Amino acid sequence: TPPPPPGAPPADAYARNDAGVYNMLGNVWEWTATYFAKSSGQRVLRGGSYLDSADGAFNHLVTAATRMGNTEDSSADNMGFRCAKDSPHAPKHKPQGYVYDQSKKKRPPPGVGDPIKDGGKQAEELVQAIAAEHGAEGLQKWMDKQGMGTTVMTAAEASRQREKRTEERQEAWEAAVRDAAAAASFDDLRDDEIDKTEL
Repeated sequence: TPPPPPGAPPADAYARNDAGVYNMLGNVWEWTATYFAKSSGQRVLRGGSYLDSADGAFNHLVTAATRMGNTEDSSADNMGFRCAKDSPHAPKHKPQGYVYDQSKKKRPPPGVGDPIKDGGKQAEELVQAIAAEHGAEGLQKWMDKQGMGTTVMTAAEASRQREKRTEERQEAWEAAVRDAAAAASFDDLRDDEIDKTEL
């Protein structure tokens, strides 16, 4: 069995997200047109790369919010850009970019907040209570109603999904190795063709 491929895997090596998009995080840092700090001349790179980790144990923490700056003349095998095409279901208007809500909001009194936005122990307890009372399906319905865009699965389902993706990556890697070996093989050539190839 060949070792896992080093560096960036193919764009479709991992499953698509719920929106049908590949590699929204990791693989390679994505160059953007946004300045990291105009005075530095650096542009924003986002999303992390294969050299970073999902839990932040090494290098950068890979999240949708992960950002770093780099100069425009920089290059590395863990930096790239996103290729995209229009969807037939795309909105007919041209997006206007980011629009930030400038309205002032009243702060809740101390001790009162949204446990999901606040995160931490309260959010964990709330999710556990909903799951205990309504099960995984009930928790999924609640999260959908909140507009969280996440998928609830049991630990066994998550493990099966990880194993399936690992098997798919392994099969793709083995196929690539077989194809590379076949391309470098002289089995389909006659002796006189091999002699010409070596020249």
